[in-house]
Amino acid sequence: MARSRGMYHWAILACLSTIPTGAMAQRSESITLQTSELKIDRANPAIDLTVSASVLSAPDAASFSTGVETSAAKAKDAIAKNAEKMAAVVAQLKAAGIDAKDIQTSAISLGRDYGYLANGKQRFKGYRVSNRVNAKLRDMTRLGDLLDALTVSGATEFNGPSFKLDNSSIAEASARDRAWASAYETARYHAKKAGFDGVVVVRVAERVEQSAQRSSAAFGVAEEAVDAARTISQTPLEGGEIEIAVTLAISFQMVK
Repeated sequence: MARSRGMYHWAILACLSTIPTGAMAQRSESITLQTSELKIDRANPAIDLTVSASVLSAPDAASFSTGVETSAAKAKDAIAKNAEKMAAVVAQLKAAGIDAKDIQTSAISLGRDYGYLANGKQRFKGYRVSNRVNAKLRDMTRLGDLLDALTVSGATEFNGPSFKLDNSSIAEASARDRAWASAYETARYHAKKAGFDGVVVVRVAERVEQSAQRSSAAFGVAEEAVDAARTISQTPLEGGEIEIAVTLAISFQMVK
């Protein structure tokens, strides 16, 4: 313990692990209590704590990108072909229950398409058009079926999914309650040790974070693979768990 003009600096590190119960899909949580300094001033005693509590919960939404790439000898033909196929892909997204507000065009490109001759020289073939959208699926049970249906409808690209917890209020409340309880218990403990009766809260700051978990599913589909895709059973995808972490920075004042 270092002493400097009547002020003491204490370092605290405490980790607690529990398994929560309740109706929500939570399987584990952790509480980490960290403070770089615990300040006790003889004239105006105070305790500054930074506490983090995290809760693991099953995701309720998946974001991904998909699109169509087409080519033709003429630019207008490549554009028309792409528009027709992309319309089918978007229709498939909506048929899967995805709202229009959850579908957003992310990129459209038109460029020259080149190939190579046997002698290695470049040859102009025509034009290539690409159209991609970002989408969010809120019914996780339909994700595997949707992936297969997109292939059949004409999608040539798929990237994702990125899982998240859209309705995170219950998980946040659980983590917040445990972080608060841990901070208050710790502050009261040190107040008693310092000869005071208890503590009062002076200041609270909060930060909420959600882990970004992403699967590695990504593919490009050739025209000849579409028929084969019709015979494939549902693509297996696992959402795992999302971590919701609440960090509280709380200042307490010791009282008699």
